[in-house]
Amino acid sequence: MDNRNTSIDYWIDSLYLADRVFNELVKQGYNVNLEKDMGADKVWHLSIEWEDVDLDPNKKYILPMEGTEEHGCPGETTQGYAYKNRRGIWTICHVFGAGGIMDERVVTAKDIEEAPEWVKAIEPVEVEG
Repeated sequence: MDNRNTSIDYWIDSLYLADRVFNELVKQGYNVNLEKDMGADKVWHLSIEWEDVDLDPNKKYILPMEGTEEHGCPGETTQGYAYKNRRGIWTICHVFGAGGIMDERVVTAKDIEEAPEWVKAIEPVEVEG
């Protein structure tokens, strides 16, 4: 396994969104720095570093985003997942429990390899099938 460090710089114009992404990545153990960037149109600068992970191309994964849990009715909790939608765009959806993961939310190692850096920063979880 290649354990070299990987990093990306990302600019976000919303403090709320930048703070939420920052907190999510910190919870997952990534080295993240958030600072105000006075010279850019998008004023919040995130520097993200993580270790490169080799994924088995023959396996499928889900991408749960820690810290995105939302509590609805008593006993019902949703979890946010990153996935590639039918139009090929990476997005996030909330699903009730792990049993609610549909095939379209499952991604391949190739999907993750070609994904934007914010997706690559999420710890993949292998699924059966």
